[in-house]
Amino acid sequence: PWHNRSAFADPDYKPVDFDLKEAVKLLKEDGWSDSDGDQILDKKINGKKTDFRFTTLLPGQSFKKYMVIFQEDAKNAGIDIQVKITEWNTFIKKIDERDFDAVVLAWGADESENYDPKQIWHSDSIKNKGSNFISYKNPEVDKLIDKIRLTLDKKERIKLMRKAYRMIADDVPYAFLFNHKYSLYAHSARMKMKKNVYGYGVGYRLWWMD
Repeated sequence: PWHNRSAFADPDYKPVDFDLKEAVKLLKEDGWSDSDGDQILDKKINGKKTDFRFTTLLPGQSFKKYMVIFQEDAKNAGIDIQVKITEWNTFIKKIDERDFDAVVLAWGADESENYDPKQIWHSDSIKNKGSNFISYKNPEVDKLIDKIRLTLDKKERIKLMRKAYRMIADDVPYAFLFNHKYSLYAHSARMKMKKNVYGYGVGYRLWWMD
């Protein structure tokens, strides 16, 4: 839900492992099968045969190399993913209008101790073309976020943020793909830093010169 090197991320939380056999097993338990032999899973939904097929939008070419791998892995599980690359303005319009099956995006990590999860994860952020464009809603997470926003004690804030982190991750609202380990913009023997930065900012607050 937020960068795994943030103090607000639970360091003991383990990501979902890639396990094709387990995925196929779970899909079968949920009633999906290849009833017509076309190598795409299908299931009757409201009395109608429905293929497990969807389109994901990409805002440009940068993620395409990852989606090729994702497509192939999904195909091996019997899922057909079509990738549609759109220019940015069209992409944003479709997100604002909630006109998509799936999208691929990256969020910039915030190194601030005042990080506020409300923008993305609170149900209030669904309306008015908000950043919660997938319409994720968990009343318990909402309550936690509301409490976090009023909590000034750092230790207590970390505790609450980690609890929210676990709850959101358990809900799997996104297929979380990866975090960059760090972004290093400059270095020399004279350059010292407390830790590698992981945000889009240059991170000069963490650097000093000998």
